[in-house]
Amino acid sequence: MFKTHTTGSHAQRIPLLSCVQDTLSKPDEVWVNSDKTTHDSIKFYKGKVMSVVCELIDGKEYRIKTWFEISPTPNIKKPSPANRSKYPRWKYRRGLLIKK
Repeated sequence: MFKTHTTGSHAQRIPLLSCVQDTLSKPDEVWVNSDKTTHDSIKFYKGKVMSVVCELIDGKEYRIKTWFEISPTPNIKKPSPANRSKYPRWKYRRGLLIKK
């Protein structure tokens, strides 16, 4: 997973590695997704939003699945039910909010 997320087209995630530990240890929000095994930890920085997605495997192992910067504003002129999944608020901040 690490090699996949730090090479090729994903190499731009390398500078975000320093934020992964901070996001997991002091998240501003934690969301449990509908599958109940995936958790999104979100940290708000000045002008940036970081997301670290982790999964719980067999109720024992907590593993990082991916990490990325959330775009604060989508390039959509008019919101509608059809394009709501493109908004960061609904796309990444979803499920059950368990920490705020």
